[in-house]
Amino acid sequence: RLLHRLAFSSPGLAQALADIEDRLYAQQIGSIAIHRPLFVASLPRAGTTLLTEVIGSLHEFAAHTYREMPFLACPLLWSRISRPFRRESVARERAHGDGMQVGFDSVEAFEEALWHAFWPSRYQPDRIVPWGAQVADASPEFDLFFRNHLRKLILLRRGQYPEAARYLSKNNGNVARTAKLVEMFPD
Repeated sequence: RLLHRLAFSSPGLAQALADIEDRLYAQQIGSIAIHRPLFVASLPRAGTTLLTEVIGSLHEFAAHTYREMPFLACPLLWSRISRPFRRESVARERAHGDGMQVGFDSVEAFEEALWHAFWPSRYQPDRIVPWGAQVADASPEFDLFFRNHLRKLILLRRGQYPEAARYLSKNNGNVARTAKLVEMFPD
């Protein structure tokens, strides 16, 4: 719990670690092309977890898993640091009580924390304010950060599956920013 609190206590800390990771792995990250990322999003309880599990079983995709917690912004560094402490993934029914099994290697919507770090004012107690074409939605800093982040996940997954080439996102929060995603990734 202490580690999770530390990791999520400051978005600035997460971004600083991501910047360090960018410099350490610059050549490898720069060699990764982003093409046809796949964003699975819907209203909650619509089956996105099942759909993403099926798609994620294809090794051409790279996605966030529970193993990236709690240092989501620097998956390469965290993988390297946490490797000696890893346990085998044992699937258990998730808290929803819907029969879906999850484990350390299950795909999950952790990218939401990255969006929240750059646009905290969009997160209201009862909703996420949608992104659109407003000037307030523009953030070249986030665009670069997010593209590099996708590259990092692809690079990380290629260590296990050399054919990993496409980013897969399971994030119902992306319903609120479809226009932003299409702008960033028209393919």
